[in-house]
Amino acid sequence: ADCIVSAADITEGKACLSVYLSLLPKDLALEATAKGKKGFALAPEEDDPHRLVSALRGCMNVAGEWAGALFCLSDFFSALPPQLVDDAMGMAQRHPVFDFGLYH
Repeated sequence: ADCIVSAADITEGKACLSVYLSLLPKDLALEATAKGKKGFALAPEEDDPHRLVSALRGCMNVAGEWAGALFCLSDFFSALPPQLVDDAMGMAQRHPVFDFGLYH
């Protein structure tokens, strides 16, 4: 999530989002992006990356289970343009990231 906040532009942010998506369980990522896109509304200008990521972190810290994580992620994705989410998901599926930290 830090990568998303520090991204220099939309292209870099999309790449960071794709890395994040590829680290999620595939079923969770697919369902959350689909639900988020359905709930998309033009976000007010105060929905900057810092606020969105902070809200996602706080929500995920208390989510506790699949349904909670799905809610948090869907809410996060609903604040992003659907085409951006689609592009990032496509990148995540084509170029998944392997998290070596999970296995060492």
